Amino acid sequence: MTDDDRLNLEINAQAKFASDALPKRTDVLKLVPALAREFPHRSSEQIMLKMKHVWKHSGLYWNAD
Repeated sequence: MTDDDRLNLEINAQAKFASDALPKRTDVLKLVPALAREFPHRSSEQIMLKMKHVWKHSGLYWNAD
């Protein structure tokens, strides 16, 4: 399994967790640095874009403040 595969699995797992939470809003700015440390082959900006894509596809919302 590649690093990108593992990153995608983790982002989807986080989206599932966020989907199960009420309200359906997550502070992705807190998640990005943690994922960036675990997956250093991608920049924080790249991870944020991937997260936004998955969140939108899952009908989720995020705080970006």
